[in-house]
Amino acid sequence: MKKAILFITMSLVFNILCAQTTTEPVYLILTSKTTEGDGIVKSIGKIDSLHKTSPIFYHVSTKSKQIYLMFMHFNYNVSQLTKIRKVKANDQQETLTKSTSFLKTITPIDLDILFPKWTKEQSLAFRDSLQGKKIYIIDRSEIKDNQIELLEVTCIKSAF
Repeated sequence: MKKAILFITMSLVFNILCAQTTTEPVYLILTSKTTEGDGIVKSIGKIDSLHKTSPIFYHVSTKSKQIYLMFMHFNYNVSQLTKIRKVKANDQQETLTKSTSFLKTITPIDLDILFPKWTKEQSLAFRDSLQGKKIYIIDRSEIKDNQIELLEVTCIKSAF
């Protein structure tokens, strides 16, 4: 029975994601940690002349199920980037600050609930459903003073 409920829930999530056009954002809500290991880990890269702000990475992984997803946020310094390659549309990703009341206006996908229940195949299907979509992460560990940060990210389609 639990598997049937999980299957129906996952089917609904994927149907919602697949039905959305690229202009409608997908909101993911999660609680990150900063220590390595299984779960949802946030890491921050070093800022340099190529970046306006530090790159941010969310690693969603579990070794036992061989699940690995990566969400990346980059805000490149375009003048420096053009010296290396052509600028792409997602090279300057947004960071928005909103009141927590914004959460009442959206239906975020809660990775804290879904991720532990996924099989490897479900995680890959989820990753594939996000390709080409505008994605924002809301990290519960970053909520302060009734303000949330929406971090635009890209879900990397890796070989995992």
